[in-house]
Amino acid sequence: EVERWRRNNVGLLLELERVSGGGRLVVANAHLYWNPAHEDVKAAQAHLLATSALAFARGAPVVLAGDFNALPGSEAYLALTSEDGLVAPRVEDGCDL
Repeated sequence: EVERWRRNNVGLLLELERVSGGGRLVVANAHLYWNPAHEDVKAAQAHLLATSALAFARGAPVVLAGDFNALPGSEAYLALTSEDGLVAPRVEDGCDL
């Protein structure tokens, strides 16, 4: 059962700080597991990404990017967009999902 959770997916957290005048921004990037038969694995990865990004940010704004392999309404999607996760997502062209 432990092997089910071992995946070679990657996440990155980066803190950017403005040189003059302060101000911080955190960028989180991840590639979540692809297999639709393992929605629970994707949801766990998404939850870990969201909670890690928010903890790492310490109140700074967070930009989340990546390949989430998640459809709107899926457990992974909800882990990233619920009140316990991050805020409502926006796609590149600015349209709400």
